[in-house]
Parts: sequence; structure tokens; C-alpha cells
Amino acid sequence: MRINCKHHKCPFIPGVNEQRHFPTEDMVANDKLYKQTQVQRVLERKVRKQKRECMMLDAAGNLEGFEEASVKLKSKEAQLKDYVDKNSQLHRRRMGVLMLRNIRIISESCGKKRMGK
Repeated sequence: MRINCKHHKCPFIPGVNEQRHFPTEDMVANDKLYKQTQVQRVLERKVRKQKRECMMLDAAGNLEGFEEASVKLKSKEAQLKDYVDKNSQLHRRRMGVLMLRNIRIISESCGKKRMGK
């Protein structure tokens, strides 16, 4: 263990401790799942980047650019949702969905305020 390592050494005693790590026997399936999760992470990063662009354009007051960026965001979100739905072992975290809804609500309310509604 190194200087800033936060791991704690504790022995595993069968019947007393709970085993939390189960080694995989099917390495091919494990590798496939790993590659799928990495593709999912790439898609999630693209969605987050597009959200930042939407918020930047919204803050700058560029409504035309904001609308174009919002369309791109919707397509990237749909692409991510489609990929996750096609692969049964993948899942989305619920917190990300809640945060996404909050960002939309905030950006929609900011747009209405700016437009005088």
C-alpha cells in the first residue's frame, strides 16, 4: 500500500465476514461487458459535454445556438438510451436522469424569463 492509499487491510474469515468480490469465470463475457460499459461511458461523456454547451449558450443569451445545441443534446441522449436499451446488462444511474430533468427545468425557466414570459 502506498502513502495516500485509503484501503484498509482486514482478514477474510468465512462465516464472519461477507464476501463482496466474486471472481468471474467467463473472461470472454467479462471482456465483452467491459467494452460495452466503456462505449456507454463515451456516450455519457458526449451527453455531458453537450449539456455544458447548452448551458453556455443559454447563459450567453444565444437563443438560436441554444436551440441547435438542444436538438443535438436530444439526439445524443436518444443515442445513449438506445444503446443501453439494446444491451440488457447495461443500466443508467437514476441520479443522472434526475439531474438531467433538473437541468432542463432550469434552462427552460431561464429561457422563459429572458423571453419575458
